[in-house]
Amino acid sequence: MGTQLWLRHVLVTQVQFMGGFLSTSWSRTCTAISRERDELLALVDVAERLKYEQGKSRIAEDEYGSFSSSELAVLGACKCRLSSPEPCGCAHAAANLRKEVAKLRDEGEWLQQRWEECSLTVDAYRSAFEEQLCKSRKLSQCLSQIATLSSRSAKAKAAIKWLIQVMNDGGYS
Repeated sequence: MGTQLWLRHVLVTQVQFMGGFLSTSWSRTCTAISRERDELLALVDVAERLKYEQGKSRIAEDEYGSFSSSELAVLGACKCRLSSPEPCGCAHAAANLRKEVAKLRDEGEWLQQRWEECSLTVDAYRSAFEEQLCKSRKLSQCLSQIATLSSRSAKAKAAIKWLIQVMNDGGYS
């Protein structure tokens, strides 16, 4: 049981470390992309910059900010949008389905881990129960042997002998 706790602690520590690493890496990537965008805007002349500023919409950033890169690729790969810069309904449906599938996959993995943990717990309880049944069976057999003796003194001697054996062995196993 102690090794499982230690292993769990090590795994939690590693996950926390990787989470911090990914968070730091993500913020660095976002900073680098923002810097690159600013550098590109600095190279563009004033007329093109105004055109860019007018063309970019805050609504689009808010709407597409929650999509992952693979979902954005699905939105951009749609062929039925023709000249419209906005993705069509089928692209949104495909991206949302991809997001839902990823969410369900993660939930399935979590449920699988939970199932495995529960199975280990059930196995531990089953093993302890079987061990207790075995000890009880041995105790019942010993008591029935003592009870079948004919004389009272033989029963007392057998009971004392059995108690001494139990005390010496540390149990009635």
